Amino acid sequence: MSFFQEAGVLLFGTRLKRLSDRYLSDLSQIYKSEGYNFEPSWFPFFYLLDIHKKMTISEVAQQLEITQSGVSQMIALLEKKGFVRIEKSTKDKRVRSALLTQAGEDLLLQIKPVWDAIRKSMSEMAAEGDHSRYLLTAFDEIEVALASRSLFSRVQARLRKLEVLDTLN
Repeated sequence: MSFFQEAGVLLFGTRLKRLSDRYLSDLSQIYKSEGYNFEPSWFPFFYLLDIHKKMTISEVAQQLEITQSGVSQMIALLEKKGFVRIEKSTKDKRVRSALLTQAGEDLLLQIKPVWDAIRKSMSEMAAEGDHSRYLLTAFDEIEVALASRSLFSRVQARLRKLEVLDTLN
């Protein structure tokens, strides 16, 4: 039994980070080996703009569940690279929308077969184990549980309960 298996849920975050780092490293290698100037962190933005064509910064932030500031930083980077352009609303100058430029559209068309190969390869890996096909469902369930009550809150409640028991003894 490996250290990670032995420690179990105590290393949940560490294992997720390790898996995420490995996954993102592989994605970077894939894009580079195929000759694409594309970073894995750009994927959610390209994916959303492919579906919606034009989105406000606020809409992107809501969809990705990140801050508007985080979205603005990424959009500014993609704008600097020439893949995204910003449009200001004619009705409200504070509202800015992101759209892919022609260069962004071209990159999107080129990269979609890579995304399809990634999707198929990930599905293949998930089918190799007895339980891995349920991984995304398990993530969904954990995210819902954390949204209803944070790990911090749960641990604090247990620790307070232990303090009460200690004072009774």
